[in-house]
Amino acid sequence: MKNTHLFLLSLVLAALGLGIFFYKAFVLNLALTPDHESQVWLVEAKLGFKADGRPVKAEMYIPQSSDSFLVMDENFVSRGYGLTTKRQDENRKAVWSIRSEEGWQTLYYRAVIRKNQTARNGKKVKKPAVFEFLLPEVEQEAVGGIIEKIKEMSADEESFIHNAFELLKLPRSDKNVLLLAGSRPTNERRVEVLLKILKKAGFAARSVQGIDLGDFVGHADIKHRIEVYSKEKKKWISYNIDTGSSRVPSGFLPWWFGEQGLTEVKGGENVIVNIGIERSQENLVKSALKNNQEASSLFLDFSLLHLPLDIQAVYRVLLLIPLGALLVVILRNVVGVKTFGTFMPVLIALAFRETELLWGIFLFTLLLSGGLMVRFYLEHLKLLLVPRLAAIVTVVVIMMVFFSIMTQKLGLDRGLSVALFPMIVLAMTIERMSIVWDELGPGDAMKQGIGTMLVASAIFLLIFHELFEHLLFVFPELLFVILAFTLLLGRYTGYRVVELYRFREFVNK
Repeated sequence: MKNTHLFLLSLVLAALGLGIFFYKAFVLNLALTPDHESQVWLVEAKLGFKADGRPVKAEMYIPQSSDSFLVMDENFVSRGYGLTTKRQDENRKAVWSIRSEEGWQTLYYRAVIRKNQTARNGKKVKKPAVFEFLLPEVEQEAVGGIIEKIKEMSADEESFIHNAFELLKLPRSDKNVLLLAGSRPTNERRVEVLLKILKKAGFAARSVQGIDLGDFVGHADIKHRIEVYSKEKKKWISYNIDTGSSRVPSGFLPWWFGEQGLTEVKGGENVIVNIGIERSQENLVKSALKNNQEASSLFLDFSLLHLPLDIQAVYRVLLLIPLGALLVVILRNVVGVKTFGTFMPVLIALAFRETELLWGIFLFTLLLSGGLMVRFYLEHLKLLLVPRLAAIVTVVVIMMVFFSIMTQKLGLDRGLSVALFPMIVLAMTIERMSIVWDELGPGDAMKQGIGTMLVASAIFLLIFHELFEHLLFVFPELLFVILAFTLLLGRYTGYRVVELYRFREFVNK
């Protein structure tokens, strides 16, 4: 193929990508940088379950506006289901129903959450009613003993609450707490026991479940807190169940109140709920809507922003892989760095995303060294290729399990991230390195190993920068530009940078 054809193809691809990019950036005014000051979030709850052919009724708590946040632009995606929303005590609920359904079902709730800028600080609320409740005799005696112990150490309601939290941190220190909570209580169990103590002591208390918006993007875990009504301040005070602190994170969104679960499904089983959050690209949507041209609505309709949040999170990573592959091409074909394969450094960089760079290099090197020693031993057994690779994968998993247990015992939580390494990538790297070791010697094997680690580190530092993640997600047409550069580099036959040093004597002459 002539170079002219390749140049024209690359030119068309680059022009197409840059043309769409400049139109969206300077005509539709889409943001070129991530907006850290955004006070708007997009929240999505995905409810999945397996219907068994009977009438289905699925209920799920949904957030409501408060002094801190406003819930706006709610949407429910539930094909064929009837939908109602209702209030239940202090909460809001979405109720989906259908006469008969079978198979896996997926229901969506989406809402735009905005920071409430008009909320009044220190707003007083009416004292809630405190109801007497009964406990089993054994629990009643245990709770009474705990209350008496806390009263001896407390001077007012604030110190009483603080001491109650402190006592739950070390359940083994008190036989009554140990009886109620167990030696290693879960967060749900601690909340249950604290509510029993506080309510029996005459406090108006309730549990609150929510999510922390913060700067997080992706899956959100449910956070448990306890709210106690303060007679002095005449308002609800929220407490962290781990520390007993009354400081509420600015991004904490209360989802529902009470000890009951988030969902209840009748006529279905295997219920799964995933909550995803991201900072809303509100400025992108608004600017596109202000432009009445058909092209702008077309770009908006086919935007990645309309995908479910869990799928968006996947594409935020996938769109970075071509950029990482381009960097591998540059470092291999232009600079001359030797690596194990073309895409191995990219896959290793993806693993570093979960472990952080320094820990990732340490863990990867440790597992690679151990696996390499096992691989040399397997060489003496004269195994065929496929059984040998299967054996290496098994050994890698065993090492990962052992290392996770040891680091957990030593209190090194970061070491647990070794479980996030792709074991197949590790096994293939071990196999490839051992082959190079046998064919070219340990020197070349070490050079390629170090080169692979350096390239993986460079890819990690470059492509996982939030600016590149934002640009490729909002402007995926830039992939055409990356493709054009990749095609052009495919015909590069000039000197590599390392060869300039290698042939420096000829240059001097």
